[in-house]
Amino acid sequence: MSSTLITSISSIARSTHGSRCAGESAAIIACCRLNPAHLQFSVQPLNIPLLSSLNASSQFSVVTGKRQIPLFECLPEESDVSAVIEELAHRGIKSIFGLGYAKSLTTLIPVGQIVLAECAVGVEQSSCRFSYPGHDLLHNFRTTAAARCVSIRRAKVVAVNSDDPDYARKTIASKSVGAEVVFPQAMKFYSAGRVNGVSAVLACVMSREIDEDNQSPISKSMTELQSLLLTMIAEPQRL
Repeated sequence: MSSTLITSISSIARSTHGSRCAGESAAIIACCRLNPAHLQFSVQPLNIPLLSSLNASSQFSVVTGKRQIPLFECLPEESDVSAVIEELAHRGIKSIFGLGYAKSLTTLIPVGQIVLAECAVGVEQSSCRFSYPGHDLLHNFRTTAAARCVSIRRAKVVAVNSDDPDYARKTIASKSVGAEVVFPQAMKFYSAGRVNGVSAVLACVMSREIDEDNQSPISKSMTELQSLLLTMIAEPQRL
């Protein structure tokens, strides 16, 4: 997958005052650059970065009501999502929402569809291994989407990079165990959550290419996905 760089959310938040997001138990990890024109929340850069494993320019807070939730841009070519989740866990974060763009392995999942990763699939030399999201958080995400009449689809997601020399074999092997979507960071995301005692859930918008959110229906779907996250964050009982 290519990574077409678009304007970072830092460009619309650089003049605001940051927050340490002290005492919060939830965080958002964006595994992509977010287009400022499509953001559904107010963001502020953190004056004092929370994480040493991520560039300071990629650390923000989401302002929603009386809460300020930490938000991190964790791009695969710039950072390790496993290290980010480990550090967040050490800082007391209990729930992590991941979002980004992914590619479908089947015509049954069209561009623009929001997919909830019910399982991450990692392909080894002769077998596949699996990692799963936090059950309660997954359930709450689904019920929130249903209450807001947002169409989401659950799917197994294979973690493989498009430039992997073994890409074809790995995607074919993953399809044999039911994988329908490619998202390179899926396995690290869920495995790190499990290892560090964090409830994590990953949702993505189907795209032709990563960061292709300028086109309808992709931009509309990303807007809906962000709205779902805001709803869950605004109601702590959902976390």
